[in-house]
Amino acid sequence: LLSSLSRYNEAYINLSNALELDPTNTYYIRALAYYYCNRGADPEKGIALFKRAVELEPKNSDYRITYGSTLAQYG
Repeated sequence: LLSSLSRYNEAYINLSNALELDPTNTYYIRALAYYYCNRGADPEKGIALFKRAVELEPKNSDYRITYGSTLAQYG
């Protein structure tokens, strides 16, 4: 919701805090990875987070596709 309102910094802070509380939540991991890649903040961190989501849910094809396309774009 915050990102749709262009409140990216606030969204980043909230996602980071949520991930600290629940470090295996792949929704938070992936959302933060998108932030790092799409906002140009730090694509390397984004790639690492996408990889982590795949490691946590290896059968999730959406995570695998997103990880692969991100590697193709930035890797």
